[in-house]
Amino acid sequence: MFDEKASKGPQPLIRAMSSFKVLTECPIIVVLLLQLYSRLLPPNLPKFLPLIVQTLGLQAPPDAYNTHRTHYTDFIAAQVKVSAHIFYQTLDVCTDRIT
Repeated sequence: MFDEKASKGPQPLIRAMSSFKVLTECPIIVVLLLQLYSRLLPPNLPKFLPLIVQTLGLQAPPDAYNTHRTHYTDFIAAQVKVSAHIFYQTLDVCTDRIT
């Protein structure tokens, strides 16, 4: 439960749900599951899109890059992967309608 660091003493480890690194992988998992269970895409896409757009609209505090650079870069990486997820889902739905 604790990470021993000589200079700071014991510190609690970041829980998975509070980690941008873990959240960064969630869109990939969702895409994989929707590829495996494609019949679930049409009914669930309207539920996912507002959440995805909301996530893309989040902004880090102005000083985040200077004060918490690692967290900031993980946050931006998570938003990039969410963008890729929405692009994939939109492309998949549009392709089905075109063909």
